[in-house]
Amino acid sequence: MKKITLLWRFSFLPKLLIIAFMLSGSVSNAQCINEAQYPFGGTTSNNSGMYQDISTCNYTNEYSLINSLTIGQDYEFVIRAGSTFGAGTHKYVTVTNTSNAVIAHGPSPLLVSDITVASVRVHYSDNVGCDFTEDCHNSQFRLVDTTTLAPGCVTVIAPANNATNVPTGTVTFSWTAPTTGDPAASYNMYYGLTADAVTNLVGNFTTTEAEITLTGFDTDFFWQIVPVNTGGSPTGCPIWSFTTQEAPGYCLSASSGVYPAATYTPATCDGITENPITTNGWASEYSNINVVTGQTYVFGSSVATDFITIANATGTTPIVYGTTPVTWVANVTGVVRMYNHADNQCLEQNTGRTRYVICGTPSADQPSYVSLQWPPTLTVEAGENGMVYGQVYAAGVTDVAPLTGQGAGIQAWVGISPQGQNTNPGTWTTWVLATINPEHVSNNDEYMASIGGNLAPGTYYYATRFRLNNGPFVYGGINASNAGNIWNGTEFNSGVLTVNPIANDYCSGAIAMTVGTDFATGSVTASNVGGSVTSTDPLPGCDAAGFATNGKDIWYSVVVPASGNITVETRSNGDEDLEDTGVEVYSGTCGALVSEGCNGDISFEDYFSLLEVEDLTPGTTVFVRVWGYNGSAGSFDISVYSEAIPCTIEAPEGDDEQMLEEGQTLADLEVEGTDLTWYSDEDLENEIPETTIVQDGAVYYVTQTEGDCISEALDILVTFVDPCEGLTAPAGNSAQDFEEGDTLADLDVTGEDLTWYADEDMQTVLPETTLLVDGSTYYVTQSTATCESAVLAITVDLVLVTKGFDNASFTYYPNPVTSVLNMSYTKDMASVSVYNMLGQEVYAKQLNATTAQVDFSQLAAGTYLVKVTDGEADKTIRIVKR
Repeated sequence: MKKITLLWRFSFLPKLLIIAFMLSGSVSNAQCINEAQYPFGGTTSNNSGMYQDISTCNYTNEYSLINSLTIGQDYEFVIRAGSTFGAGTHKYVTVTNTSNAVIAHGPSPLLVSDITVASVRVHYSDNVGCDFTEDCHNSQFRLVDTTTLAPGCVTVIAPANNATNVPTGTVTFSWTAPTTGDPAASYNMYYGLTADAVTNLVGNFTTTEAEITLTGFDTDFFWQIVPVNTGGSPTGCPIWSFTTQEAPGYCLSASSGVYPAATYTPATCDGITENPITTNGWASEYSNINVVTGQTYVFGSSVATDFITIANATGTTPIVYGTTPVTWVANVTGVVRMYNHADNQCLEQNTGRTRYVICGTPSADQPSYVSLQWPPTLTVEAGENGMVYGQVYAAGVTDVAPLTGQGAGIQAWVGISPQGQNTNPGTWTTWVLATINPEHVSNNDEYMASIGGNLAPGTYYYATRFRLNNGPFVYGGINASNAGNIWNGTEFNSGVLTVNPIANDYCSGAIAMTVGTDFATGSVTASNVGGSVTSTDPLPGCDAAGFATNGKDIWYSVVVPASGNITVETRSNGDEDLEDTGVEVYSGTCGALVSEGCNGDISFEDYFSLLEVEDLTPGTTVFVRVWGYNGSAGSFDISVYSEAIPCTIEAPEGDDEQMLEEGQTLADLEVEGTDLTWYSDEDLENEIPETTIVQDGAVYYVTQTEGDCISEALDILVTFVDPCEGLTAPAGNSAQDFEEGDTLADLDVTGEDLTWYADEDMQTVLPETTLLVDGSTYYVTQSTATCESAVLAITVDLVLVTKGFDNASFTYYPNPVTSVLNMSYTKDMASVSVYNMLGQEVYAKQLNATTAQVDFSQLAAGTYLVKVTDGEADKTIRIVKR
């Protein structure tokens, strides 16, 4: 990678030299010479006249070495921002010989005429001042031939322009050689999905044909051939189009080939078992599978939307296909191909999925009675398990003496729904294998399973599931009377499992800890059993192995002491289930946490944690997060401690004499400090709230508190001021224009809490929604809470406004159009004109009507501009002709 290379390149340079490089980014010098070369090997010129790529990641404090230039020829050198060749903002180029003697310099692209050496260094900079950035830039160069004529454009052969039903797969594209200009050396092929975006380079070809692999059914493609030689290339070459065939409904393509290489034979054919062909298949390949005539097969993928095609051994004939899973009764013995795609359009995805096959017919045997026996509801704390029981009866199996022990062929599970989803158990994916309850003796066998310990807090539902001789599953439920029977979703339903969070499983439930002066004075015993991952919390910044899927964290909160420093430490208390912790401290709030430090291990021998965090804000709350490494959980001791420091805080800041208005409170005084406390007496014995209304001439006293420290008091003398002093009339012109329909709110007036009047004596109040009347005078004041200003008189004058084209009243259809474009307007349209994209008028008509039709049937397919005028204004629309 480029980044790693540069770190190595500069990591051993002396410090002074590094500083010199940094300073070079701001030196003003039109000839920018760099010391670092990239790429490390030189680039050999092919002298073809086409742009030749140097690198996608040159920095603008580097140079590139170019060899094998033809002396006497002209060359162009390019450096652009970004890593895409041919794109980005041009920068600055200095060309030297290999001894750094300057040959030429200037903005990119830089043309150097009559080159005098065969090898040059191309130095890059951001500008003429030699500024640089260590970001990726793309660099290119080419020979510029001034004696050879550029070739002309070519004529398409295949696929024919506007061809339809072009097959997907490998297609031969061909064209004629140009008949004007000098001969082409090669041809650039471009494509796009619209006619105005044919900018994607397919490749450069030296003959007049190319084999291209097409993907995408029923798709319009646009393509263009641009011949090139050392004299350049033509402009304005034609763009052709074609449409690919419609999707056949099956997919016999596989760009990634066969996987796995060996032909697969299903090992278990019980009609139930999913035999894994691969656990890392792609939706762009096929697998070979051995099948037997008469056997039933189900072919599937772990991605529920994947499309499966079963074909003959050579992949030429589809047999059966559809969205996974696909069932087929084999009518051949031998090998078939299983093609895997992402959809029925044969979309390919190179991401992992399991490909499987089920073979055989499942047994029809099933028990005649099953139940969710007990309990109907279950509540556990996160990390704890609860026991669930279910019973099953199968004649001749569970009722055969002796009645103890497990009936032959019986399998049992307890299932758990997705969180909060009371759905049919047949759709659930989490099933815990149940074991026989040896204490129960009857014609029914009773099974039990422990559930809940690995679940996040929330509500779940549970049911039993039984199977006899690998037959179909039968699900057990329970009714309102606590009687069990076969689950039916009406009378016999699932049990309800409630998993309550442990107290401090979430940041919002963090338990407050008291900061001690050492480990012993701040220590508490903790346990992360029942902790769980919360998706809205960030991943830990250290020791995070397995956390995203199996993390078990707990949270504490701490008020930062006056020192601003805390130490968080965990120690073992003898619980062997937890021997490795991680600790992280966060500032901020739950949901917007900012990491202040993280520690996984104290040392190579001690896997518990010790984290020192400094320069925190005293008095603020920080959060401490603790977890077990790789999902481990158990009890441990944790402490937060800090060395005590003496109080040194100053009194709050503020003027000792301040002016307020009558009715204001202590909170209106300008005082800066933390956790302010107000007093009415100098001895600070009578504390008063900040909502206290101040009195004229009174003195008040205020302190601030940081951590455990209380400051000296600031005393403030309060003096009342006239609240109406300085209140003037609103600002605005006394004569203002308006348009019809404007209201008082549309007048240009600056002020606070404006009030409008119809008269100078302010007797008649007007709402600001009042419509303006030409020649009238209106009066406006501004107000504070207790005062109203003098009036500003404004006389208004009506001005007329000319309206433009009424877009909302103009309609047209259809677009795209095949023959006739229909237009409608609420007033007469005077004329209509049609222009192609070259600006040429191809149609014109006088209308003088509210409706019109424009005949496009004689125009070639493409995009046109239609201009409509109503005599006063005009409207131009873009229309696509098919």
